[in-house]
Amino acid sequence: MVIVDPMHNLFLGTAHHFWKHLLEKKLVRNLTKIDDQLSETRSYCPQDMGRIPQDITNIKMVPSFTADQWKNWTISFSVPFMTGNVDQKYLEVWKSFVAGSMLLCSRVLSRGDALRADGYLHDFCIQAEELLGKDFVTPNMHLHNHLLECINDFGPVYSFWLFSFERYNGILGDFTTNNKNIEAELMKKFLILNYSFNLELEEEEESFLASIKEPQVQGSLQIEEVDIDVFEVYGNSFSPEDPPRGDEKYGNPVGPLQLTTLPQIIRSRLLKYYEQLPDLRNQNINFSPVIRKFSNYAIGPELFTSSESRTERSSNVLTIWNVTTGNVAEVNSNIFPGKILFFFTHKVRVGDQTKEFTFAYLKYFAKSPTSQGRNVSWAFDPEIFRNEWKQDTFYQEADDCIVPVQRIICRFVPAIIKPGIFAICPLHRKIIF
Repeated sequence: MVIVDPMHNLFLGTAHHFWKHLLEKKLVRNLTKIDDQLSETRSYCPQDMGRIPQDITNIKMVPSFTADQWKNWTISFSVPFMTGNVDQKYLEVWKSFVAGSMLLCSRVLSRGDALRADGYLHDFCIQAEELLGKDFVTPNMHLHNHLLECINDFGPVYSFWLFSFERYNGILGDFTTNNKNIEAELMKKFLILNYSFNLELEEEEESFLASIKEPQVQGSLQIEEVDIDVFEVYGNSFSPEDPPRGDEKYGNPVGPLQLTTLPQIIRSRLLKYYEQLPDLRNQNINFSPVIRKFSNYAIGPELFTSSESRTERSSNVLTIWNVTTGNVAEVNSNIFPGKILFFFTHKVRVGDQTKEFTFAYLKYFAKSPTSQGRNVSWAFDPEIFRNEWKQDTFYQEADDCIVPVQRIICRFVPAIIKPGIFAICPLHRKIIF
């Protein structure tokens, strides 16, 4: 059996082919508007998201986009920016491809999600043939139906797609050579680089050899393993029956810690939260108003920022929480977008035990009255792109603004689709184990 590379198969293949077809047949409207929206949205993208395509509507630029650019366009931006600018019949076909790609691009993939992705891609191939004709269908599209076999044999796509090989080609290309014996020069540098990985150095010696070591991977390919316990906590963040409490081992504060006293209103909200926990309910809690406040929180290679950070690009997050939307009678437990204002840790003492909890303090974006999408309970449901949110308007702060960091589902990029209105573009978590 031949292994199908998802990078070429999905992004350099079908994503490129479909978008080029729409442009060639002049099936995309408002080209300048799409470029302007993508350009404005780029300023909200976290640095580790990877490369964002420029001039996506310029057919002459389409062949020059990298696989990383096609991936980000496909799973993050294509649906919100194509909505209203492409006939609905083409958009519905494309959504099937996007749904399958979003599932497959997760760093940890369940067999159930792999089966669902296979179904989405199979539907896309059938719908594309019915809508665009047999001449549109390529052998590459047929290979979508064999990706499931490769995943069952080799695991999630991150374990066998060619992004890593392309990255190492880039690293080799950056090596300085004498332009004569290039092969020998590259091999020497590669051997030195490989040898340096196995050296056990003192701290002062580490900086001496830093120049010959491989630069740290940035962008969408950045990977760092985390403990299995951390991944299990993240998995439970979706669970309404057994959600994380806030005192589980997870990530680490980043930056200076500031000792401060909580305002009375936030203190009362925090006390209400503790009283909901089974082991703290009806207990005599030794409650201190002092917290350790900080602006950034790291989980493996992934950095969550806040409004108090140098950059707010990673402060937009999705969470499953009981979000009060201003009407006391209306309480939702679906996924809501919010902005992190700050992080804090707080210790409580019950009897002879001390527990430390880590929270993010959020304010939630208000939904636009023009939004037509239904509420979603899964961050990578394509329906999430249909919801519209106000960029600078938030629901009134309430008890649900205090969220355990373990309950944060993922970060997102606000795709600016109208002045002051955005759609949610969820970003996959970077944790693996």
